[in-house]
Amino acid sequence: MADLSENHIAEVPDPRLAGNHVLVIEDDPMLAFAFEEAIVMAGCSVGIASNVSAALSVLHGKQIDAAILDFSLGNKDSGRVAEALVNHGIPFILVTGHDLESLKPPYSGHRALQKPIRIETLWSELADLLLKR
Repeated sequence: MADLSENHIAEVPDPRLAGNHVLVIEDDPMLAFAFEEAIVMAGCSVGIASNVSAALSVLHGKQIDAAILDFSLGNKDSGRVAEALVNHGIPFILVTGHDLESLKPPYSGHRALQKPIRIETLWSELADLLLKR
C-alpha cells in the first residue's frame, strides 16, 4: 500500500509541476484517492481510471501529460495500458507491490516505484518524469 498519508511532509512539490494533467490508473479506491490528493497538492489536475478499459478510453479523449500506472488492475495486468501510453507518447511511473527486478516489457525501461511510496518520492519522480521530457 502506498504511504501517502504522512502527517508531516519534509518537502514541498516542485512548483513547475503545476498545470500538468496526470492520469492515475489504480484499481484500489483508497490508493487512487491517496495518489489523487498527492498529485493535486503538487498543483496538477488528475483523472482516475480503475481498470484497463476505462484507462484506454480516457487515453483517447483527453490531453494527458503523465500517468501513474498500477501493475495489477484487478485480475489483469496493465500491459495493454502501458503499451497504449507508450504509443501515445505519455510518460508513466509504474507502481507495484511486485519485485522491481522482475519487470519485463512493456514495463522495463520505465520508471517504477515499489509500494509503499512516500509522497516526497512520488513528487520527485513526477517532477523528473515531466520536467525531463
